[in-house]
Amino acid sequence: MKLFSLPLHSQTPEDGSKYRKLFGCPAWQSPDPKLDDQDYLEKISAAEKFLFFTGEDKDNSNMKAGYTYLGQFIAHDMSYDPSSPTGNDSIQQNLRTPALDLDSIYGGGPEKSPHLYDAKEGFVFKLIKQFSNDHLKFVTEYFDFPGSGRTPVLADPRNDEHIILAQLQIAFMMLHNHFIRFLQPDFNGIDLFNEARKRTTWHYQYVVVNDYLNQILGHKRLDPIEPLAFIPLEFAAAAFRFGHSQVRPVYMLHAWRSNAEGILPDPRYSEGLLTCVDWRLFFGDGIVVTEEEMKKYSTEPPPYLEKRIPPIPNLIISPALVKSLWMLDFWGEIINLVRMDLLRGLKYKLASGQEIASHIKVEVIPEAKWLELDQLFKKFPQDLDVTAFQKNTPLFYYILAEAALMENGKRLGAVGSYIVETTIIGILKSDPNAYLHQSPAWKPDKAVCDSSGEFTMKELLKLAGAVHGVLVPPS
Repeated sequence: MKLFSLPLHSQTPEDGSKYRKLFGCPAWQSPDPKLDDQDYLEKISAAEKFLFFTGEDKDNSNMKAGYTYLGQFIAHDMSYDPSSPTGNDSIQQNLRTPALDLDSIYGGGPEKSPHLYDAKEGFVFKLIKQFSNDHLKFVTEYFDFPGSGRTPVLADPRNDEHIILAQLQIAFMMLHNHFIRFLQPDFNGIDLFNEARKRTTWHYQYVVVNDYLNQILGHKRLDPIEPLAFIPLEFAAAAFRFGHSQVRPVYMLHAWRSNAEGILPDPRYSEGLLTCVDWRLFFGDGIVVTEEEMKKYSTEPPPYLEKRIPPIPNLIISPALVKSLWMLDFWGEIINLVRMDLLRGLKYKLASGQEIASHIKVEVIPEAKWLELDQLFKKFPQDLDVTAFQKNTPLFYYILAEAALMENGKRLGAVGSYIVETTIIGILKSDPNAYLHQSPAWKPDKAVCDSSGEFTMKELLKLAGAVHGVLVPPS
């Protein structure tokens, strides 16, 4: 199945659309003189039971599962390289604007992407109301986008890859529609659209800077960070792929079913399933099922429906990925995501993690620390030298190991944090429309913040219309 068949918003090479390196370090090379670089990485990524999760408890109680998919949404908003990871061309054009401007949902706006909008209603996003009725006769209404799961009407079809990402996309579309309604007394026409887009984007950017980054960075925030008008290859092809290690094999999407579901194959293709996500499980405090909600059943509530369902934690950041990503079934096509991540770093001639750590003057993973991954390295390909690999590690793997060994997997280590923060803060500072460029002290209105004055993804979803954790149309 071809996933990315619709045209994406394109740019000219002069406006930052080319990926570039952040560091001038020499490229990683195979530490085994008998194998060339690609053969070496192929051998590692094909090793059975190496680089994937084996079943021990690896929950990260400090971070809820929704932040994995917010990270995926951010990645899609900032960059898109459709080329093969093993292609010969060293630099590819980024088919997204190198900014956190939500072009992945806005496309070219009403002028260039009119099919996304309802002009009669003030340029709101076209969304359709759905009613879902599972085998327990519990009826829920929610928003979906036209053609969801088949031929989605989206600026970036990647955001229809699975149910969690699709519903997150819808949340941001609903946030825009909320601001359209909120601003209608004071604005009209294209001015109304532009103001709603600005407010939607600034609330999103604020969450990225003050919620998401605070969740994932494992060191004191860098200051100052210079503006950055391009996406670094070290970010796109290595550092920001750390979220792959946080993916759980299955998720409970809502309280009304006992069995958890994997996100791929997508449960939207299964019969009798609700196709919405209860955000209280992913960004909130879990679910407290009230007596009133219990009464909505036409029969007695099932025994698994407890009064309190805790939020879902992420897995820790580590080199141990779940097996489903090692053999990812993308609608019948088997993909080894570990292989893709390692080969993309090779294609772009990224330096080793040790080279970059030395370059930015942070501690290189000590030799003794690697011993803490001894159980994992017992599954390392037997004919390869483990010690050589640990002294000369591909950047993607190094960032995962650094987080696991230096931060207990709770957050990124120094190299990963440096690359991610430099990129995200740098591009926000370089974007003349971003809040960090125009008004760095801006903050969402107190009325939409929590009791402590914070505005996180939890508050953004409420503002978008996440009633009781489920995205439902406003009354």
